[in-house]
Amino acid sequence: MQPGHYLSELLDGLKKLKLTPADTVRAVKLTKKVKSAICFQLPMDGQLIPGDMGLTTADLTVDGFVRPPFDVISVEFDLTTTEGKVESVVVVALHDEEGEGVVCIPSYKPEGESSWRIPAFGFFYPYKGFGVQAQEGGWAHAVSPRQVFPDAVGQLAGDEPVGDFMLRLYRDDASFLLRGYFHLCAALGKYDVAYTDIEPDKAKNQFRRARGKSPLFTYKVLTIGKKKRKSRHLGGTHASPRSHLRRGHFRTSSKGKRYWVHPCMVKGETEGFVHKDYRVEGDAA
Repeated sequence: MQPGHYLSELLDGLKKLKLTPADTVRAVKLTKKVKSAICFQLPMDGQLIPGDMGLTTADLTVDGFVRPPFDVISVEFDLTTTEGKVESVVVVALHDEEGEGVVCIPSYKPEGESSWRIPAFGFFYPYKGFGVQAQEGGWAHAVSPRQVFPDAVGQLAGDEPVGDFMLRLYRDDASFLLRGYFHLCAALGKYDVAYTDIEPDKAKNQFRRARGKSPLFTYKVLTIGKKKRKSRHLGGTHASPRSHLRRGHFRTSSKGKRYWVHPCMVKGETEGFVHKDYRVEGDAA
């Protein structure tokens, strides 16, 4: 497998988790949401923008910066560790039910292992008031852990307070895994993009379906180009041949007011539906 297909592996891994009955119900609900995710494939280490992590406090303090372009997305890339090994990474980002922020759930698979390490918790980032502070070697921001499988969190934490346990693991591991998500948000907001379709191998999909596995989907390759000079529509046209999801994006009115345009379904002129997954290539980097 390769980045861009990791979400299918992750969905298969969710079926194999040994959870309490209550957490099993939560896993089923999460799986239904994740199956509708739009997938973004990033280059090595999720590094899309050049420079020190490619991000500045000016990028990170804009209201709505962390808002995903669709209600549910996955961000996939390979990460090199300090030991020189490679880990496969999937970050599932969900627009939260209250509509006030995004919940990011980072998962990874170490080199040489077959199973994904799926966390029992994620992290909430508000669309407004996303707190960021510059610090030596980069930046830091406030994070609010969210329990995805509460029973599993309690078992993992043991005698340690649950909040302290999740924050410790965030500092040790999750912050590196989530870096790619922040790069994607910055790239979509700052650069123009071009699209190319990549179709999945039909034989592989037939084989996966026969074995009861999650299918692979059509991928939309996003090539990051020059910085945006003005706000313009990037989500397709009314002449699109097949129905598709138009990604959410920020737009600036003629009076200079910045507002969010929600993702929506665009009805095409022919039958069929385009499941848009994305690979992101940073030629600006």
